[in-house]
Amino acid sequence: MSQPEILEQRKNIGRIIKAARMFYGITQMDMADILNVNQSTISKIEKGILEPGIFGWNEFLNRTKIKNTECYKTGYLEVPMPNLNTNQINESRHSGDFKLPAKYAKRKNITVRKIIPLIELLDKRLGETAFNQFAKSKKIKREYFYILNNPLNTTFEIDLMEFILQKDIVKSLKELSIIQNPKCHGILSKKYQDSKSPKMLIEYFIKKQNEYGIDFSYSLHELDHTNKIIIEAMEKEVEFKCGTPVELIDCYREYNLYFPYNLQNHHSSPYLLGANCSYLNGKGTLELIA
Repeated sequence: MSQPEILEQRKNIGRIIKAARMFYGITQMDMADILNVNQSTISKIEKGILEPGIFGWNEFLNRTKIKNTECYKTGYLEVPMPNLNTNQINESRHSGDFKLPAKYAKRKNITVRKIIPLIELLDKRLGETAFNQFAKSKKIKREYFYILNNPLNTTFEIDLMEFILQKDIVKSLKELSIIQNPKCHGILSKKYQDSKSPKMLIEYFIKKQNEYGIDFSYSLHELDHTNKIIIEAMEKEVEFKCGTPVELIDCYREYNLYFPYNLQNHHSSPYLLGANCSYLNGKGTLELIA
């Protein structure tokens, strides 16, 4: 590994350990006992200055029940928790030891996984400080967003989109997708890596869409004797704030509807040559031309 890669891995491990520690309400002293080091070492690990040994890392994964043993490659983790659409998720402002503002705890219908491309767009164009300040202004700990299956609602997603568009760093969000971003897949990443074509990715994504934590429902239809695939996307009881600009609602819908088309960016040779998009009464149709 090169020196930059080593530093990036240390940074990823540090934020994973801190996020998991905060989720479980574990103190640095408790984590020091788990990793069999002193507290000052934990502080340096969380800052990305040091990294734990193999024994300490494996013990950390076992204690926190993190199944994705390669999460250090991306800096994002998943923790055991109920699926979306359960009372335990919908009626609570808490996710582990984290607490959401009431505004973002109501009708939680997405997960952090859904907004990773938006966060990374900000990180790339404006540096990590931009999203850190945004999260702080919304009274949510930055570490909350390192856990892919932490729940959120569409209100937060749209507020983040509005923040990005106000920064004027991108004309459209439709080219972003959780599906083409390897960091969003987490424990589901093996199928993503093994897929031989965008069509296989589409089929896998639609099959696993509930695990991805998205606020649209997708279905796939192949047209016999043609080279076209039809993707239908339906909004899941989305509530827009009173006064939300029409342009922002259109941006939100376009971002969701174009997910399948963006799959071609995962492969070296184009597969989906074109797309026709239409939207009416909360239902979108994307016609993909192979």
